[in-house]
Amino acid sequence: MTRRLPCPPAPGPLEAYAARFDDLFSTLAQRRGFREYLMGLLLPRDRNKTLTCLAGTEPIDRRRRRPPTPAARRRATIRRRLTAIAFAVGLVLVIRPLVLPGGDPLVVPGRATPAAAADATRTYIVQPGDTLWSIARHLHPDEDPRPLVDKLSTQVPEGSLLAGQRLVLP
Repeated sequence: MTRRLPCPPAPGPLEAYAARFDDLFSTLAQRRGFREYLMGLLLPRDRNKTLTCLAGTEPIDRRRRRPPTPAARRRATIRRRLTAIAFAVGLVLVIRPLVLPGGDPLVVPGRATPAAAADATRTYIVQPGDTLWSIARHLHPDEDPRPLVDKLSTQVPEGSLLAGQRLVLP
């Protein structure tokens, strides 16, 4: 068997305590590491011990960092501005339906939606270029437009639509 290398002793009473565990460690590095661990854990220091100190991961001292380069400052500025713009756009999209009359930002004013067509008390304001057929196709895109055109035609005197005219939706 090879001769065991001696380990540098720990200061004071720590060596007597550490020597009791030497048989558990097979290499010199393990015995030395255990002694260093005990010194860090039990010996007094000039500051309080923290978990990061005991684990050997001291926090980075921010005052010793290099100042950022101009390119890094520009990138950080661009990131901050893009974040602010994205936040503002999101805020507008959330607040807009609450502030505007009608409440739904996706509905074109004067145009009835399929959901509005289901409500019998809703009206449709005729826009320039609208026909009974285009209104019927817009209100019920998946259905035959003829029955709706017949119902709407009862509200149109002389058979011609005028821009701004209100039609009560059936």
